[in-house]
Parts: sequence; structure tokens; C-alpha cells
Amino acid sequence: MIEVSRVKVSDLIPLANDPSLAERDNVPISRHRAISHAANPRANPSDVVLYLAYYNGELVGYRTVMPDILYLPQGEVRVGWLSGNWVNPEHRRKGIASALLNEALKDWNHRLMFTNYAPESKAVYDKVGEFKRIYKFEGRRFYLRPCFAYLLPGRNGFSRKLKPLFKAADILLSLVNPLPLLAYRSRPGEHVELEYMHRPDNDIATMFEKECEGTLTRRKLYDLAWILRFPWLVNAPLGDRIGKRYYFSSAPKRYYQLLLKIYCTGQLVGFLIINVNNRSMSVPYSFVLPFYRKVAARVLLAHAAKLKVNYLTVYQSAMVDALASIKPFSLLSRKHYRKYYATENLASELQNVTIRFEEGDGDCAFI
Repeated sequence: MIEVSRVKVSDLIPLANDPSLAERDNVPISRHRAISHAANPRANPSDVVLYLAYYNGELVGYRTVMPDILYLPQGEVRVGWLSGNWVNPEHRRKGIASALLNEALKDWNHRLMFTNYAPESKAVYDKVGEFKRIYKFEGRRFYLRPCFAYLLPGRNGFSRKLKPLFKAADILLSLVNPLPLLAYRSRPGEHVELEYMHRPDNDIATMFEKECEGTLTRRKLYDLAWILRFPWLVNAPLGDRIGKRYYFSSAPKRYYQLLLKIYCTGQLVGFLIINVNNRSMSVPYSFVLPFYRKVAARVLLAHAAKLKVNYLTVYQSAMVDALASIKPFSLLSRKHYRKYYATENLASELQNVTIRFEEGDGDCAFI
């Protein structure tokens, strides 16, 4: 018999402060992720954000939900983003994932969304049959370094045994790979200056809110401050005891979140938020004046080279075009899609609404 327990926003800080959390065989949420969810400015204390499945007293699965608000012509609509689903491999095919999802559907009035999903999670959503695709980003992934050892092996299976061969191939190809040097040399000239920030100032707030104005979520300065102050990931060069027991990314060996302003000949022309997770780079939010987008693209490439990332993924069409215009990086790139789904109830409310998201919407700014 599967029993489902609920954790509300108001329960998260006591859970994060529980010394026994790190002692569990399977940790349902990391401390910093729990603290971040508790600080979500769009969440209510009574919102259920974590569902725990128990079988004979053993934790065998969990699911998280991130509260959000959509701004529609008919008013504000409270929704939840599905954000992480795990079932113990020894207890799969027992309907645990579906049970967790069904409880979330009931609590959230069948107003749930998801994106950036794993294939296993998508299979659960398809099985329930309540979700409809509402939006698709067509982005691009730009490769700077050979990364077969990072991309090809799965969590399990035969491919993991081949990882030493993939590593050897990466090393050999890196010896003749000119792209990192070209990326670094393509950096903007002396007329471009950067200012790195810990927190957003008024300039960034104005640009950020202008960029988000036409989106469904209309994120504000307080949202950006929350994202930057309460990340879901922390640097853990030597490993982390909770990270070892938590299925989702929590403590990568290398994690950076950079906030920077771009100046050209003394004029502020835009800002970037750059996330680096191990060897990958993403840009959850950015705003750049149209004439200077290629400058911003060169700033991104220079960071990718300096931080030794394998690839950079971008979804904002203007930035994709700017990066693709810089040869030879467009030659070693491929299209990369991000699809957004909503429950049919919510999708029907969006029928006559212009749908637009930013790259960092949902939980994408955190992961």
C-alpha cells in the first residue's frame, strides 16, 4: 500500500534544519533547495511543494512542485511547475510516480506545468494523459570542446563501461581543437567593459522587468533577487554528503552564477546572467540593446573559453542568431529544443493568450 505524505512551504525550514536529513538513505530535497523553495516570493505557506511516497514505512519516491503565478487577461492564475520526480528503482512499475502526480494534480486544482524534463518523467505525464504542449523554444547548443565522456555515458548500463574510451577520445581531440582559443580571441575589444555584480541594481532591475514584461510570468526584481540569493546548486569540489543521497543535481563539482553588466564606450548596453554547471553554460536571463547583441555574444564566448566549458546552450532567438553569426562556432552546433506543457484545464485558459517565456522561467534559472 502506497502512502503519500505532503510537505508544505511552511514545513520546509524545519525540514532543512533537521540534522537527520543528511543521514537518510534517500534524501527527498537538499537543504539549499528547501530553503530556496521556502523563500519563493510567489509561494504561500500552505502550498504543497513536496510529495513523499512511502511503502511499508520506506521512502520509495518523491516529487517537487514550484509555485508560480501566470498573468492572464482574466487575472492572476496560481500554478505549480513540476520539478523533479524520483522513484526507487526497486519499486518501479508499481504506480508510485502516477500516484504522486495525481495527488499534486488534486492539490493544485489541475493547474500544473512542466519543462526541461527527463524522458522517464515525460512517460509518466503521457500516461496520465492530462498535459498538452503549449510552447516550444528553438534554441541552439554551441560546442567548444570534445565532450563524449560527459554526454554519452548514462547513469547505468553498458555505456558507462566505455567512459575511459570516451575520455581518451576527448583528450586526443582536444590537442587539435582550436575553438577555445578562437573563442577567447574573439572577445570584445577595449571599448567593451564589464561590471560583475553580487545583486541586481536599479539598472538591471529596469532591463530585467522590461524583458519579462510580455511573458506569462512577468517576473519582477524580487523574483530575480530570489533566484540569485537562493540557488539550488552549490560548489562541492570534493563531493557533498547530501548530494550523494539526492537524485537530482545539488552539489556539482563546479557551479558559477554570474551577473554582469556590459558597457560599450561607457554606455550601458545590457546585462547577462550566466550559469555554469560543471562543463555546461546557460543564459537564463539577458537583455541587450539590438545593435550590441553580437558584442554580448562575444562576451559569452569569451566566458565559455575562460571557464573551460564544453558547450553553451542558448534559447533566446536574438542571442542564438548573434552567436551563429560568429564563425566557426556555428559549424559545431545543433538545434536544441525546449518544450513547455500545461494541464488541459490550464491550456484551455491560455487559448487566446499570447504565450511567451524567458529561458529562466519555471525552474530553469536554478538548474
